[in-house]
Amino acid sequence: MKGTRSHVVLTCGVAGSGKTTFAKQLEASGFARLSIDDEVWRRISAGVLTPEADTRLVSLSIEEEIRARLVDLVRQGRNVVVDFSFPARSSRDAYKRIVEENGGTVELVYFRLSPEIAHARARQDALDSTSSNDRVSVDRYIPAFEVPEEDEEPIVIDAFSGGIL
Repeated sequence: MKGTRSHVVLTCGVAGSGKTTFAKQLEASGFARLSIDDEVWRRISAGVLTPEADTRLVSLSIEEEIRARLVDLVRQGRNVVVDFSFPARSSRDAYKRIVEENGGTVELVYFRLSPEIAHARARQDALDSTSSNDRVSVDRYIPAFEVPEEDEEPIVIDAFSGGIL
């Protein structure tokens, strides 16, 4: 694939909005998928990460590894989907810079989800032992989430209906 320009899709949205489902569909079509959540669960399953670990520090460490992997994939010309929430504009901008500085193109896909539906999905996720989503987390997360602005040129997917806007 050398010489091919990498296309990177950044997913963006609150927990339960459909980012991972979408990212897995891209992965099935040949995209490399990068996910902090998957790496955390892999490490927990392997016994490398314990519940007592400082999740903030662990997440930062994993994100550094993922950024390095992203650079490698972009330089190889691979298409990549970054399966993150990207709640802060600064984080989205940083990843966009990383991709463009390494010769790739970026597309931001924002999964819009109402707080009511996010809460309902968190209640459902609480029944799923592999999910870390809960109402308290959603209540803390939603007010801090920075919705992408027009100048970021997001593709908006209405996560309630599943339609592209």
